[in-house]
Amino acid sequence: MTSSSLSYVLQNLMSSGPMLLVTVVGLLLIMVNWQRLGRAALPAAAGFGLHLFASLAYLLASTILMGLANSGSAASTAMNSRIVAVVNGVMHAGALALLLVALLTPRTPTE
Repeated sequence: MTSSSLSYVLQNLMSSGPMLLVTVVGLLLIMVNWQRLGRAALPAAAGFGLHLFASLAYLLASTILMGLANSGSAASTAMNSRIVAVVNGVMHAGALALLLVALLTPRTPTE
């Protein structure tokens, strides 16, 4: 990994670090409170898990694309970047949809 790639990864981790931290804490809290959450636990865990996966996959894909930018034409690099951005957007939208499903899932009152 070149120094420019490493600095890109570190810069991206610094900017998305707080969101990734909240995602990991959310997953941990769901696992700890799985029984109390009832049916809402599964879509909530899936939503947080998909969000974490999408964020890390986007970081990896964009780092690889940045490394390949010099080997291809500008048009193909731009097209690949757009495709990665669209897939990233769709996965994050899916994560939010799963979290919305978890929010709207009826729960039985705790006793």
